[in-house]
Amino acid sequence: MSYDIDICYTCCGMVSKALEKTIGGIPHQRRALSRHEKLMSQRMVASVQSAPQFTTTIDVRVDALVAIKATLKPKISLTPLILKCVADVLPAYPVLNAAVDGDELITFEQINLGVAMDTPTGLRVPVIREIETLELADIATQLTELSDKARDNRLTLSDMSQGTFTVSNLGMFNVTHFTPIVIPPQTAILGIGTIHQQVVVDEDDRVSSASMMSVSLTSDHRVVDGATAAKFLNALKSRVEAA
Repeated sequence: MSYDIDICYTCCGMVSKALEKTIGGIPHQRRALSRHEKLMSQRMVASVQSAPQFTTTIDVRVDALVAIKATLKPKISLTPLILKCVADVLPAYPVLNAAVDGDELITFEQINLGVAMDTPTGLRVPVIREIETLELADIATQLTELSDKARDNRLTLSDMSQGTFTVSNLGMFNVTHFTPIVIPPQTAILGIGTIHQQVVVDEDDRVSSASMMSVSLTSDHRVVDGATAAKFLNALKSRVEAA
């Protein structure tokens, strides 16, 4: 048994004993973790234990995207527009569309974009494959299809496999910004916050209101440095604001 596993078992035993003493006579319910919850738990623990992670955040003005969204027919959410911008920028930063395999870095030649989704049975991450080759309408269609399958618990293993980069959007839950955890063996994940109004001052000292959104990139520091993360976020900012 490895040292790490010994620590894990020891800690779990200590936690269990501490809980027994703490709970006492307090009414409570206890259930076994589901298979999916156990899998997610193992993957997230493995992620933070195996990779030093850091998060970089930037504020992006999204007035242009909001204006484009308002003109589209049929109507779509803002998410496909954001995903399209990510797909346009990511190829210039191959280390972010990659995986670590032992002492080797695998950089992928296509972008299979995972989109984190809330489902009745927990988090799922279906994948839009080769998103860099798709038009906006195709991205919106695939996202809708995957969202419907996620809502109805119809996602298959194929739907959720071969992701190379992930986007997690908690903006719909009014979350301003957050720190996503990298899904191993990927090297990065992008977190999207809610759109909010903010007072801005332009170069001529004119004050106005702007629609702003925070985006946070969590990266594996073994292969991604701070400068690369910052350059990617600024490139994404430029792409979104130019629309």
